[in-house]
Amino acid sequence: MPIIPHVGRRSAKVRFVIAFVYTFLTVGAVTMIYPFSIMLATASSSDVEYQLHLPFPRYLIKSENGFHDILLWGKYLSEKYFGDYLGDLNAKHAVKIDRLDQFMEYEEVDGRQVPLMNLPRVDTDDARVRRRIDEWYEAKRLIPADMRWTYYWDKWLNGRVQKRYQVHMREVYGSVEAYNDVHIERINFFYDVEIYVERFDGHNYLPESSLESEEWEAFEAELPPDYIRVFWPTNVLAPWLEVTYNADIDELNEEWGTEYEHFYQVRLPHAVEELGRMPQAVWRDFVHTKWPLRYVRLRGGSDEAYRTFLSDKYGDIESYRRRTGSASASFAEMELPYEHPTGAIEFLDWVAFVDAHVDDADIEIVSPESLYRDRLAEKYGGVEAVNEAYGTSFASMDEVRPPFAEADFSDFWSRRGELRRYFLGINYRNVFRFLVLRGRAVLVTVIFIVSAIATQLTVMPLAAFALSRFRLPYTHRILLFLLATMAFPGEVSMIPNFLLMKEMHLLNSLWALILPSVANGFFIFLLKGFFDSLPPELYEAAQIEGASELRMFATITLPLSKPIMAVIALGAFGAAYGSFTWALLINQNRNWWTIMVFLFEFQQTQPQYVVMSSLVLAAIPTLLVFIFCQNIILRGIIIPTFK
Repeated sequence: MPIIPHVGRRSAKVRFVIAFVYTFLTVGAVTMIYPFSIMLATASSSDVEYQLHLPFPRYLIKSENGFHDILLWGKYLSEKYFGDYLGDLNAKHAVKIDRLDQFMEYEEVDGRQVPLMNLPRVDTDDARVRRRIDEWYEAKRLIPADMRWTYYWDKWLNGRVQKRYQVHMREVYGSVEAYNDVHIERINFFYDVEIYVERFDGHNYLPESSLESEEWEAFEAELPPDYIRVFWPTNVLAPWLEVTYNADIDELNEEWGTEYEHFYQVRLPHAVEELGRMPQAVWRDFVHTKWPLRYVRLRGGSDEAYRTFLSDKYGDIESYRRRTGSASASFAEMELPYEHPTGAIEFLDWVAFVDAHVDDADIEIVSPESLYRDRLAEKYGGVEAVNEAYGTSFASMDEVRPPFAEADFSDFWSRRGELRRYFLGINYRNVFRFLVLRGRAVLVTVIFIVSAIATQLTVMPLAAFALSRFRLPYTHRILLFLLATMAFPGEVSMIPNFLLMKEMHLLNSLWALILPSVANGFFIFLLKGFFDSLPPELYEAAQIEGASELRMFATITLPLSKPIMAVIALGAFGAAYGSFTWALLINQNRNWWTIMVFLFEFQQTQPQYVVMSSLVLAAIPTLLVFIFCQNIILRGIIIPTFK
């Protein structure tokens, strides 16, 4: 019967208590909406805004003041310029961003709030702007491969480029075994294939030709032009100047007589005649200590001095030939290379000679910036023709620089709607790819869940039915033993279970997951009590009809036990789906890891917002199971009332 009868509910006090209870529960439910919305919004955020704890992804909103476009712009640049690697962004856009959340900062300008990192607002419909961007994309293709790399690389997760490269390698090799046959670094899945990371710094660093570099160069040649990143001199110069001048731009301005706002506005002169206000001593120190000398060409120098340098170092030509593998007959026939040699030993000798014996006037720096200027000079003839074609106002060819900001803005502005949808689901897709492409976690978990539910709904009801139907003299002792198992946490049983699985030679197998969860003392005790409450007349009538015990179990007991069986099934699902400690302990082979073990490994190296998206995804199956089974479950736990 109901706790509060119908007559009692007519009392004003009782109605007040009921209203208070419902109000309290409603308020409690409403207070969960805000933290839940923050959880969902964080799961769809990135480095730019996740620390703001916004209850809604604001980049989905289109606003008149452009605030949310600024947020979307920051997310776009964050992904394109490799997350928190801001040096390249500062160098290309000539800005000074120290943290990604500075995209959200505003400053007071003429009485109004202006975003610190404002949108360039380029007229992308202007034919001259479009020509400038298109010709820059064409020029990037002609830049040497050792001066190029890619955008859209992510140090935490597989970014766009990594995903493309993994698909490319799968198409090239077809199988992991074929890939491992020709590579030193072995992989388990194509998801583990890492892109070739080009190193642009290093004063005396020379990239070695390898299978990985050749594969990467072939892949890079097929990428869209907006994916191609070029090495930019400011990336090396600005950090070096910050160290040299103690991060004080005023100290640099005072010494040089300039008015720079930050170090990323300083451009690298490519020869002494382009120095401008940069002191030659500073330029010389940078070139001979920091600048990669493989990006240097000599415009002069003494062959005789180079021969003397080598002779003094090696003593005789035989020693030189043994060390370098050279075929030169004598030092007398050797000439100073105007660009770096390709051999490792010869390159180091060349670097040492350039640093010690070559005049500043004989050194010319070669970079994508100089190659781009040379291409425009050859095509248009001079800065006037360049300004007319591009609608720019460069004072000289030395000031010409590629349209980095214009190209970024054009790409961003034309894809704003696509980017909003992309950022809304990218974290979830990354988690899903990690689970699906790095092993059999999903398949193992599904098999484990189905097996756990099937075995528990078979073994435990049969055990409880036997204890209920057959009045054994030692039934109370069995029940006492079952209750005793509830006194110890599950971790206590892990050691004997592990030893048992080891003795049975079942470690690193699916059986090691399933067998320890077949029976549960609490649920057997619960089922036994429920079966005892069923009317005995039903069984007596069935016996008169000649039904066997199994027939009565299948046709009487199980149909009447649907609610409690649903509760047991839900418990079996939750235990199997959330299995982590036991699954990791019993199966060291990652082929038998469950989803939770993979998610634990995933969360150790991921930023907070991606971890949040993994938690949201992990909660969805449990939520769906409860929604679909709630009617059956609630029938078993709600106190029935009389109409």
